[in-house]
Amino acid sequence: TPALILIAALISAFYTIVWLSKPQSLIRSLLKTGPMGLLVLAAISGSAPIIIILALIACSAGDYFLSREGEKQFLFGLTAFLIG
Repeated sequence: TPALILIAALISAFYTIVWLSKPQSLIRSLLKTGPMGLLVLAAISGSAPIIIILALIACSAGDYFLSREGEKQFLFGLTAFLIG
């Protein structure tokens, strides 16, 4: 579990430094969403309560939607974070 968290942090730092200012693309979306997916796996492997796992999944979806362009995607992202 600590290894998954460290990898998620490294991917997040890489995304912020290298990809944040780049135009919207599938790779950018995966790099933004990937760390949350790893945190979901860490929560599952650490036997976190299901409510925490579901919240992390919702926030992962929020990250994906916010990585896409457009008002509709933005609203989907906000809604996913609200659910989380």
